[in-house]
Amino acid sequence: MASSLPNLTPQQRATALQKAAETRAKRAEFTARLRTGETTGAAGLDEALGDEVLAKTRLTSFLRALPGWGKVSVENFLESNNIADNRRLGGLGSIQLTAVRDAVAG
Repeated sequence: MASSLPNLTPQQRATALQKAAETRAKRAEFTARLRTGETTGAAGLDEALGDEVLAKTRLTSFLRALPGWGKVSVENFLESNNIADNRRLGGLGSIQLTAVRDAVAG
């Protein structure tokens, strides 16, 4: 069975690894700002939707980074709004996005 991964040169692989590390660091910095309250939930949501990298942040990670949101409250929110737990911020539908905005606004 053939591998579906492309054959990369060592330089291409190094570039891809560096880009992946930068992406993870950017998301980690974003969730850290949410966790400390430096960025509000509403402002963070707007920022994420305007950034290709941050838009790929999972909704569960985003919500759990906010003060006052724990595992159970996130699970209850997702269930009550019929949102899959693997949904990413950029993949939310308009109704789901409105529900998230309302929840993080206050």
